[in-house]
Amino acid sequence: MSINTEHFAAIINSRQSKFPCGNDLWVKNTVAAVQDAVKNRYTILSSIGMNTYELVMWSANYFGGRQLVIYPISSLESAYSAADKTIAEFELDIDRTDFKFILASNKNTRANWHKRDETIISLADRIYPISIRKNSTLLPLFSMKTESDFVKKFKTLYKKRKIPKYDIDFNAVERQYPPSGWKYLTHWTHSHSGKWVGGKKARYYEMLVSSGDENPHSARRTLERIEQTERISASSTMIRGDIPVVSFTELPPAEALKLMRWRTGLGRYNFEPFGVAVDKHLAGSIGAKPVIYGNDEVYKKLSKSERAFYQPNGNGKKWHEECEWRYIGDFNLKKLSRDKYFFIKLG
Repeated sequence: MSINTEHFAAIINSRQSKFPCGNDLWVKNTVAAVQDAVKNRYTILSSIGMNTYELVMWSANYFGGRQLVIYPISSLESAYSAADKTIAEFELDIDRTDFKFILASNKNTRANWHKRDETIISLADRIYPISIRKNSTLLPLFSMKTESDFVKKFKTLYKKRKIPKYDIDFNAVERQYPPSGWKYLTHWTHSHSGKWVGGKKARYYEMLVSSGDENPHSARRTLERIEQTERISASSTMIRGDIPVVSFTELPPAEALKLMRWRTGLGRYNFEPFGVAVDKHLAGSIGAKPVIYGNDEVYKKLSKSERAFYQPNGNGKKWHEECEWRYIGDFNLKKLSRDKYFFIKLG
């Protein structure tokens, strides 16, 4: 692919929610704009690391278009492995895909975004603005182009994502799951951004465009996946030492759900009212253990095998209130008798 002879199209969005739905207008119009650009024989400019550009990448590949992936990278020595990983993740047709690497900083993410946006817009012969935030940093970059360079028929208003609300009747939950004599550990699910653990991004975006009004990896759909696979996937997110674990709480549902909070930094709830409850004695017999709360001095005294169960308890956080238990690795429900666990759906 020669940059000098190709005609490029850029499909541009401001940053969007990490948890989009198929019926979000920016999603629908982005896909439609890619189709239009492919139909008009443009080579699509895409990128990695943000769902707005990754949706463009998936769509260009899905609709048979040619594309040039603009890839910010900290070291050109790792360019080939980065390209191979992206091709595998998105199942890209290598005969229709090329890469342009731009050196980026490891530390300044926003500067990398700007450099990536500037490269894409400067290369583009046609720009499809979709959902652009007022006062966006993209607007000064648009001024580099002429009015005739823009295709505006897919443009839609930028909308901030509304925080989903749950109206939980705690008294009703207590009647359904009495706290007295509660003998279960519950794994509560939450919405996931991007692919499943062990999955591919190609599958995520394929699911996204047909997901309707619900994120394809919502908490409810995450629980459905656990039901289908009979497995709870481990995660090392926010676990010191990056050890993959499955988290549970020994709290009864009504008490646990009172701790449900919107986490602005994550763009999601810490957990949501969809879970699987496992017999506590049985879970403990196969390796689940209560979390050890404490400061750094407590952590230093723990053995290597104990550190997966450590949770710092400070800086204004009252993590001990969650009464957390952990299990190292994926939790395989297939190994349990069906009467030893059940699913909770309160949303």
